[in-house]
Amino acid sequence: MSGWLNGVVKSISSGDRLCIVGKVRSGPPPEKEIVLSGVSAPRLGTFDGSRPSEPFAQDAREYMRRLLIGKPVIFKIDYAIPNSNRESATVYLDQRTNVAVAAIGAGWAKHRPPPAGKETQVPALADMAAAEEKAKADCLGMWTKDQAAIATAVRQPEQKEDPKELLSYAGGAGGRVTCLAEGIVNASCIRVSVERNGATKTVLVYAAGVQCPKLGKPAQGGEAGGQDNGAAATEPYAREAKHFTEMNVLQRTCELVLAGTDKFGNLYAQITTKPEGSDASGGSAAAIAAAGHAQSSSVNLAEALLAQGLAKVVDWSASMLPAAVSAKLRATERAAKEQRLRMWTGWTPPTSSTAHLETNDTKYVGTVVEVVSGDTIVVLPPGKNAQERRISLSSLRAPRVGNARAGRQGEPYSAPSKDFLRKTVIGKKVSVEVDYVRALPEGPTGPATSLTMATVSLPDKSSGEQHNVAVMLLVRGLATVQRHRADDERSSQYEDLQAAEAKAIQGKKGVHSGKDEPVGREPNDASQNANKAKQMLPHLQRGGRMRAVVEAVLSSNRLKLTIPAQSTVLAFSLNGVRAPAPARRGGGGDAPRDAEPYGDEALRSVRHRVLQREVDVEVVTCDKSGAFLGSMYIGNDPSRMEDLSVMLVRDGLARVMRRDAPPELKDAESAAKSSKLRIWESFVEPTEEELAAAAAGGGSQNGAGNSAGGAGARPDTRETFDAMVTEIEERGAFWAQRASNQATIERIQGALKEAGASAAPPASRFAVGTMVMCQFSSDKQWYRASVESAAKDGSSYDVFYVDFGNRESVTADRMRPLTPDLLSTPPLAQHFQLAYIRVPSYNADGGSEAVELLGEVLFQGMCSFRVEETEKGEGKGPRLSATIHKVTVYPKSDAGEASSSSSSSSSAPVSAQAALLQAGVALLHPRGSRPGPHRDEAVRSLKGHEDEARKAHRGIFRYGDPGSDDEL
Repeated sequence: MSGWLNGVVKSISSGDRLCIVGKVRSGPPPEKEIVLSGVSAPRLGTFDGSRPSEPFAQDAREYMRRLLIGKPVIFKIDYAIPNSNRESATVYLDQRTNVAVAAIGAGWAKHRPPPAGKETQVPALADMAAAEEKAKADCLGMWTKDQAAIATAVRQPEQKEDPKELLSYAGGAGGRVTCLAEGIVNASCIRVSVERNGATKTVLVYAAGVQCPKLGKPAQGGEAGGQDNGAAATEPYAREAKHFTEMNVLQRTCELVLAGTDKFGNLYAQITTKPEGSDASGGSAAAIAAAGHAQSSSVNLAEALLAQGLAKVVDWSASMLPAAVSAKLRATERAAKEQRLRMWTGWTPPTSSTAHLETNDTKYVGTVVEVVSGDTIVVLPPGKNAQERRISLSSLRAPRVGNARAGRQGEPYSAPSKDFLRKTVIGKKVSVEVDYVRALPEGPTGPATSLTMATVSLPDKSSGEQHNVAVMLLVRGLATVQRHRADDERSSQYEDLQAAEAKAIQGKKGVHSGKDEPVGREPNDASQNANKAKQMLPHLQRGGRMRAVVEAVLSSNRLKLTIPAQSTVLAFSLNGVRAPAPARRGGGGDAPRDAEPYGDEALRSVRHRVLQREVDVEVVTCDKSGAFLGSMYIGNDPSRMEDLSVMLVRDGLARVMRRDAPPELKDAESAAKSSKLRIWESFVEPTEEELAAAAAGGGSQNGAGNSAGGAGARPDTRETFDAMVTEIEERGAFWAQRASNQATIERIQGALKEAGASAAPPASRFAVGTMVMCQFSSDKQWYRASVESAAKDGSSYDVFYVDFGNRESVTADRMRPLTPDLLSTPPLAQHFQLAYIRVPSYNADGGSEAVELLGEVLFQGMCSFRVEETEKGEGKGPRLSATIHKVTVYPKSDAGEASSSSSSSSSAPVSAQAALLQAGVALLHPRGSRPGPHRDEAVRSLKGHEDEARKAHRGIFRYGDPGSDDEL
């Protein structure tokens, strides 16, 4: 057929006017506006009503729209219409149906003869005339006799629809609306008409989740896309994208699935074309493909644009869509990128931030050991030498927690967010799948670092399903979804996160509620106030076993707890055990410090067992720093909870410090020593003499005693032993070494001398309580010592010599770390105090004379001790209240036993108590010991010495009888 052209009908402006486009070659194809030859159809009016529509104009166009829109046709230009730019043409559908004859035969157009002289150029004029006569006879279309149809034949001017009203009318987000695409503003924005309440209304609708290249705005006196006169540039593929939408959506019936409105009131929806029905058929897929247009019976605009590489996904509107829809859009976009379609022609895949990680570092199962904030946790992977890993939840932002040191207040809902995450995951196994690694540049808060961002899932024990922890936070309104740039890496379940956040917003939960965070009762913090802690002690002791949450593990020996029932925050230490101190990095005025042997492992063990867990605690007492001492029980089953102290001692990560410790602690330490676990790896089993001395130091009554009389008299079971006094204190207290320990002392001193000569100076600070070896200032020899306090700069320390009982301040260069073999032997100096008497303090009347006299009596040599009773004291080891029965100096030629009889000469008192009483620097204190025959006998024997001093007005009696306890 000579002169005939192929094309596809793009749009229909009235019942006799078409826009036909040619085959796509490169960019938008050519298009031609034509008028059907031999036809006259009613004209449509303008949208604003300035020109009214002719009767049946809307029906005529609707017939032609359903018949032709988007379908391939062949046409031939018959002639040009005078005084216009339009051309008249004959159009055939599928090479069989004359469109003009069809329109006239349906009654939606009239036959109009062509201008004079053009009759021979227009085929089928006779068919048109016959079709019109038949339509009139059958009363079809505009020839109807139906008065109701005639009354509504004129289209009323369209009204503008309010997007929010339409959203409400459809039932909110997810509501469905059927409409007609009347015009294309740009590739992702269409103008639609909606029939509602008997009126036709128009509204602009944007395709949710996508953004297309922008068309430039024309400059004054220029064309669209020009660069002169201030024109905005047209982005690449903008015209192709708009043409694609025109060919697939324009003048088609569409279904809108409403998504919502933005802050400017613009309406967003999923836009999908609907099949027109049987009368709309007529174009085969092969014919459409041959014409160069991807037309189908149903087209999702956003997906189609993405598949052609003519759009990209945008998060802010994709978040309005269901998770499955958003995920499908991203998958379609990803496929277009990989094929380098159109706008992705020069696209280069970004390098994955996890490319440098091993497979077992990107996907693993681990245990959560700490919750840092509502979106950051610390996970311990499996394995003996596994290191903790700090993980941030991908594409999530929880309210920032406060920082008291930095003076920063926590954001609203930061505490509930962190607490929910703690209760949900702490101590549980989770699946970690690393999505990306985010680099953080160096800033005022610290050096450059990186954050590992991952999807963390918690398994459901009953169903076995994995629950995304981030989703659990979002649905409760305890976090928000991060908005990413187009090529940013993000969570592998980003759409699920958006859907969860949408639910929270709809339900007005948490941060989306518009309400202030509920404020609970301010806890009573006694963790840094010793006076407050001592005031609270009786209340906590009466509380018995209480539920607590471990807020922080400050060291392996000190924790910070919250007791919710008491609304109390306190510092807590395990009673009677001590774990080795960990290393300290320094900062905040504190110098760095090396770890004691197994100190870091002990800290890890405590952290992994109790940090942020719910535990049971029982408070026993409070130390001078305000830390509460007691027992801590851990475990998920209340009937099977274990004592943390026993666990640490059993693992060789702590030693027992109480001589009266419960049997389970002693058994655990014995087992650890036997197995040489950790701190006991160099443990040397003590000799029988050392074991006997240690047992005696606990106040056991296993020594041989003299009988108290003849036959039938009650045996004297009080322990007696020989000891050397090494240090005198005020109030009748002193330190001494048992004679049975002399071999051990010599062995330790020999080892110290050798170790001190070869040990290097410390590289870091020593912690308070650390056992060290120290060079004594007087003889420059090395002795074992315990650090009692330290200068802020670490230059000097106050130490206590544990084998002699004296103290001094030393510089750091005179200290060395103590080796494990020297740590295994307990302190050899024991604390004693004279029984039955009261001695003044050093600054009181007679106090200095008492210390001087006691030194003269006790420093003569080996002394004989008899234990009257044992009291728990504040010193190193048990504090014994003992009577020094007699002071005896053993000559080198004859080391005889000191006499214990009462027949000694009156000039040499039989005991130290008697010497002090006789000198008038002490008073009898009969109520200070347990009742019994030994006490009564001792008081009777000593009373004569006190009476003698009183009568002679010696010492504190020089001005009379002091009489009152308060005066000593």
